[in-house]
Amino acid sequence: MQVGDHVQPGDLLTIVDWNYIRKKGCDTIVPVLAINRKVKLLKSEENVKPGEALFEIEA
Repeated sequence: MQVGDHVQPGDLLTIVDWNYIRKKGCDTIVPVLAINRKVKLLKSEENVKPGEALFEIEA
């Protein structure tokens, strides 16, 4: 990704070795930060499956 790129649902942003992180005893919860925009929560955090949207950033 480059500054100014637009992200679409399903775009690959990073690759993470979750097993390595767990083996090192680290938490695998990933905080997501959205700033300068209104955020609409779409689902409960406990029930989000891979690929599902948790929130929507409003323009």
